[in-house]
Amino acid sequence: MKNQALRISSYLVSSLLHGPLSESGTWLSTVSSFADDLNLTHAFENLSKIAFFRSGEWMYAFCEEIFSYHPDNRTESVLNKALREQAIAVCGERSWVYGRLKLILAGNDISLKISIPWPLNIVISEESLVIYHNVFRFLFELKQAKWALDNAKWTLRSENPKLALLRSRCLYVINGIHAFIADHIEVAHAEFMCTLTKSDIESNLDNLLTYFSTYLTRVKEISLLSDNVSQKMLNQTLRELFELCGEFQFPCEMDVEYLASEFSTRVGFLRTVLSEALQGSGCVRIEASSLLRVLEDSCKFNTGVTTRFHF
Repeated sequence: MKNQALRISSYLVSSLLHGPLSESGTWLSTVSSFADDLNLTHAFENLSKIAFFRSGEWMYAFCEEIFSYHPDNRTESVLNKALREQAIAVCGERSWVYGRLKLILAGNDISLKISIPWPLNIVISEESLVIYHNVFRFLFELKQAKWALDNAKWTLRSENPKLALLRSRCLYVINGIHAFIADHIEVAHAEFMCTLTKSDIESNLDNLLTYFSTYLTRVKEISLLSDNVSQKMLNQTLRELFELCGEFQFPCEMDVEYLASEFSTRVGFLRTVLSEALQGSGCVRIEASSLLRVLEDSCKFNTGVTTRFHF
């Protein structure tokens, strides 16, 4: 009886990961393209490309189109048209994924809604989707801040060197944060996809659920979205930092001195909290030390932006 239960569990996991199988263990030759893609491997790969922005080229095109609109002129129709175009390029036109993605607009806030079909929702539950949604929103805000800074160089005038210097400083920090988060999400995803080939996963649904939960927890921690108080404070500070950098999208409306002061305060807070957290662990973890160096270097810059006018 126990052996039979193990065989059933193994068959279930194999079907979920790779798609429908015949009784002999060979691929069904008559299944549709939709059924071929109706597996967890396809879901894990493509949901991460979109929700975690792992598909750099296509999701950059999506961001560029959305960010080019003034926030007051964005509509759900415009957002979802842009998402569909890039999701088709990422997943393929016949994939079930792109048809089950929808962007929701509430004021200036944009959130991603994902609908997972049965039986994949046995593993990718509603609780799991909350993490996908939250990480997407956080990364979208980060990329909007980066885009505003990247494109501000075309609108800044040479007679405003303070603003140009402040942009350079902001971009240094945002690029460092962006690289740290994107690189570590990529590593987390690659390691998770490698675990899907392990024998203990292919024969046990509980193990698959455990590895998937660990993967999402790691992505959530990388994005500072965990439920503990310190991460909530850091995440809120980062979001305020992103909002400040977003002001560069409309530089003519900016108060440079105020923005410089607010930016310095938040970067200093992030550096202090991260430094203390790492020291408290007994050693500085290599993966976080690179981000700490970016924040420490930024804190060495002149905060008043009155004495350095060069890049």
